Amino acid sequence: MNGSYARGVSQYGFRDLNLNTTPQFRLADEAGRPVFVDAADIVPRTGAINLTDSRVDANYSQVLEVGSDLESETKQLTISLGGITNNGVVLQTSYSWSNVRDQSSQSSRFGNGRLAGTTTSGNPNVREWSRSSYERRHSFLSIMGYPVGSSLEITAIGRFNSGVPYTPVVGADINGDGARNDHAFVFDPNMITSPTVASAFERLLASTTGGARRCLDGQLNSVAERNSCVGPWQASLDFQVNFRPRFLGLNGNVSLSLTTVNLLRGIDELLHGAEGAKGWGLNTRPNNTLLFVDGFDPATQSFQYSVNERFGAANVGASAFRAPFQIGIQMRVALGPNRGQAALDRIRGGGMRGAGSGRRQGGFGRGLAARGGQGGGITGDDFLSRFLTLLVNPAEAALALQDTLQLTGAQVEQLTAMRDSLTSTNDSLAVDLQKEIEDVGGSDPRALMQVIRPPLQEAQRRITESLKAVRRVLTEEQWNRLPEDIRNAGRGGGGRRAVRR
Repeated sequence: MNGSYARGVSQYGFRDLNLNTTPQFRLADEAGRPVFVDAADIVPRTGAINLTDSRVDANYSQVLEVGSDLESETKQLTISLGGITNNGVVLQTSYSWSNVRDQSSQSSRFGNGRLAGTTTSGNPNVREWSRSSYERRHSFLSIMGYPVGSSLEITAIGRFNSGVPYTPVVGADINGDGARNDHAFVFDPNMITSPTVASAFERLLASTTGGARRCLDGQLNSVAERNSCVGPWQASLDFQVNFRPRFLGLNGNVSLSLTTVNLLRGIDELLHGAEGAKGWGLNTRPNNTLLFVDGFDPATQSFQYSVNERFGAANVGASAFRAPFQIGIQMRVALGPNRGQAALDRIRGGGMRGAGSGRRQGGFGRGLAARGGQGGGITGDDFLSRFLTLLVNPAEAALALQDTLQLTGAQVEQLTAMRDSLTSTNDSLAVDLQKEIEDVGGSDPRALMQVIRPPLQEAQRRITESLKAVRRVLTEEQWNRLPEDIRNAGRGGGGRRAVRR
């Protein structure tokens, strides 16, 4: 379980320096929404705005000052569960809850002052806190990696996320600030005077998705808040096939990968055809235009609207744009020797010491050689090789410098016992780790790190204890003669160079 809190400061934003923020009139039927142009200059037939009316200097349109004065706040809680089956299948699943709020530039939701930070003065340059457009309140992720032999691995990734937040808007600039981002007024069908708009709202509330309906019902007779609506849940499924051939001397240096993006859409069109697709897979952002401007009534100083009855729709027929189904083929070639494999070959032959004693050939080396012949080789070579380089034996290092340190017979006897004890422990840890890496059967770094972390922590703890015991046996002068990398081995540094001296 992981929890996090992030506070973002100095975020990008802008202000319109050429906007006269003094309203010239207000829309009485829209909770007093301010308008910055003269009502007499709005075209009655179309509702078009004369932008020059809202300019401080009519010679310019918008004059934007870009700054970094916005803020954001993110809270997140993630619960994860993972494991490895006996046949090497790696399973991971997680659930994340997020709460993300941020400020926006030039928000145009004004009039009723319901949201903290807004003002009835209607200044679009005032910053507004609200739910972020990037928030996904609930998110589920599942990953399964299945090894097919030592060279082939198949990974499936499934996601299930709550919908994207969006804002009901008007498909025009109605307040005259020069931006088409005005939040729509959610008319109550029982209170609106236009029967055409009233009936359209009734049809929309009866036919739209549940999330859009709840969003509108909760804001009737008010200006919609930013990101107050949430789209439908979205699911995605992707596969990745990794092939690392070991024949013809390639030894895993060549990696071929086949990946898919938005596979559910591909399956949808395969089963139902492009024309009859059901909308599986990732969808576009829901249609957020609630109202279209049809005209302006100078007598009542109010805009005339038509209702977009496709508001909130995010299915296949709602938009001409959908996230495509894609297939990618990648090849990666590592030039030069596979150093992890070379290290393991030396270990199998008993040519490396330092992780244990001189009897390595009959112990750990033979065990690796025997296991390496099963199943076509050892997977996770780099991880195992790295682990072996960290298996420092401080007592063995001290014995290797017996003449330099001028060890007494009693000291040699004590250090030999310490060396043999830690060697046995390191052998056991390394053999168990190799078996676990073989069981994983793949090369997913995250899965391999989960496997290597516990024995690595245990090995480090035992090395630290052994180092303290060695220091108690040696005199202060002898201790200072030990190479620095041995004396610091308890901090995670390697000591192999000193062992070979």
